[in-house]
This record gives sequence, C-alpha cells and structure tokens, in this order.
Amino acid sequence: MIMILAPGNTVRGTEVKSKDFGLLWKQFLRCYAECKAALEYLFPTLMILLGLFFLQKYVLHQTVKKKTWLLLEVAVLCFGAMILSPHYPDRAAFVIMIFFIAAGMTMAVDILRKKEWMVPMFCGAVFVWLRGMYFSFAV
Repeated sequence: MIMILAPGNTVRGTEVKSKDFGLLWKQFLRCYAECKAALEYLFPTLMILLGLFFLQKYVLHQTVKKKTWLLLEVAVLCFGAMILSPHYPDRAAFVIMIFFIAAGMTMAVDILRKKEWMVPMFCGAVFVWLRGMYFSFAV
C-alpha cells in the first residue's frame, strides 16, 4: 500500500501522457509492462532462485524456512502492488529483485551447512558473477 501511495508515484502519474485507450487496453498494457520487466530484469534472479529451491527441497530434502517464504511473499506482493500504481517504471523491479536475492541468500545459507555443497555453490556463484559482469555467455 505504501508503494502505491508514495508521493513520487502521483507526480510521475501526472507526467504520463494519457491516451484515449479503454480500461481493458490500459490493463493489458500494464500487464505487458510487468511481464516485460519480469522477463528482462527478474528472469536471471528467478532462475537462480528456482534452482536453489529445487536443490534444497528435492535434492537435499531440507525444508524451506519461514523467513524465506516471508521474503518471497513480500516480493510477490510488491510485484502485484505495482499493477495498481499510476506508473510502472522499470526501476521498480530493483526492489523486487532485492527481495528475491535475499530469499536466495537465506536458501544458500541453509544449503551451505552441508559441507559437500560448498565447492559447487562457489562455482555456481562465480559463474553467475561472470555472467553478470561479462555477456560472453549470451546466446
């Protein structure tokens, strides 16, 4: 709710040029912008998070802790709240990505408690860092 009522959203909402689109078309454009942000900005983070979830739940048979679920719920609520804001800037995906990264870090800590997973997790972290820094692996 705080994200929707933020003063910056109302200022940016007045700067957005209103076109004479119908309500259904405006909602389609809003959902398109949200999906584009999810696929462009949040996709690598979501893939890493799903990989960690699969590793923790199905390979190591550990339970996902409540604080991880809480971080994921907050991220999903923030993503859903942006549908109601008057303007969806692409930079709003950054906060959502931070919550996803925090959830992934809590899952990684639980995975790293088993010492035999330390080297593969380190190699995966180096790969993700290199992929983020250099686009040499891009298709």
